[in-house]
Amino acid sequence: MNKKLVVIGCGIAGYTFASEIVTLGKKNNLDFDITIIDKKEIGGVCLNNGCIPTKSAIYLSEKIKDLNQIKIKNKQIINVLQQGIKQLLKNINYINDEAIISSDKQIYLKNNARYIDFDFLIIATGSYPDVPQIFHNKEDIYTSDTIFDINEIPERLVIVGGGYIGLEFATLFNNLGSKITIIEKESRLLPNLNEEIGNELQKLFLKNGIELIFEENIIKIEQNIVYTENNELLYDKLLIATGRKPLVMEPKINIETNLNGFKINKFFETSQKGIFVIGDATNNILLAHKAEYDAKTLAKNLISEILGKEKTVPDYSLIPFCIFSSPEVVIVGNTSNLNKFVKVRFTKIGRAYCNDATDGYIKLYLDENNRVVGAEVINKKASDLLGSLILIINNKMTCNQISDIIFAHPTMDEIIKEAAIIGSK
Repeated sequence: MNKKLVVIGCGIAGYTFASEIVTLGKKNNLDFDITIIDKKEIGGVCLNNGCIPTKSAIYLSEKIKDLNQIKIKNKQIINVLQQGIKQLLKNINYINDEAIISSDKQIYLKNNARYIDFDFLIIATGSYPDVPQIFHNKEDIYTSDTIFDINEIPERLVIVGGGYIGLEFATLFNNLGSKITIIEKESRLLPNLNEEIGNELQKLFLKNGIELIFEENIIKIEQNIVYTENNELLYDKLLIATGRKPLVMEPKINIETNLNGFKINKFFETSQKGIFVIGDATNNILLAHKAEYDAKTLAKNLISEILGKEKTVPDYSLIPFCIFSSPEVVIVGNTSNLNKFVKVRFTKIGRAYCNDATDGYIKLYLDENNRVVGAEVINKKASDLLGSLILIINNKMTCNQISDIIFAHPTMDEIIKEAAIIGSK
């Protein structure tokens, strides 16, 4: 049985699916003819504009104050990782072109002017920055996809949006010496998270010299000045970080849509049988590791469908969330509507003093059986704890069990044990 699979989008969702279906196909004696199409560079937004270059730049900005050197280093990292993806796809047909869904079984390649048949189509087109109309056609306006196009560090950078994208770029350019102002229309940073996180982060951002403006609307932008209801802010560069939207293709066939883009069922399938959507294009948790999870889940389900086996419904309840600002923020598991928790500040452990990372706290959320079901961390080294917390929560460990673990000293992980000891009392 030879099934023709076409994947549109070579970001983390697309290339992970293509690689995974090849591996699972071999295990189950199934052959697939796979074509992956992308009109841009291999690796998608995550590799070329998002996750990788931003985290690399934040790290480098603590040591290097030359933006062009950082960009050169980023390009080297991207090239290495792109080669890794190409190796992953070495037995898969890759086409650099723009794809159009011309029928329920056929793709048209715009530049090559030819058609490709498919049995299954996977749409993994990702997302793009949501830029409100007021910012259109203005000078020195950038998004997270284009900010690295600048060639010099701006003296004054105004960031519109106090979500995770805005906070990471605020950290980067604050490290590089820019005067940063964040405008957030809600009453606090990270308004989609709980109030305690936003308030803690606000205190630490102010400590780092970042100006914060809340609950003000932008009235107009003229001659590199942002006018809000109570402020006039001169800027050299303006970064719009007001969220992202799914990149929805315009097919030549009828596929049902809703506010999230293409309407899909619990198995990622659209109203057209055999056409699926995964990753950011679903507009459900726009994170790279969630996109990877989508890809692997769909690959397993397609194999199950072909073999007549039961399929798996994706479960996003334990998807971790991490913001690589300074300080970092980590959230994993169930942290809502739980009244039982333990909170410990990093001033309790020795390694935090060694790392100059005593700001912030860890918060473990517990169920009625004293199992850790969720966690929040705010700290300069918060992401260092994420692996341990994921394993603890996935394995439903109790505070007593965690307290019995021998944690190395001095490490940042010791704060998990400190919290667990308190929780076990």
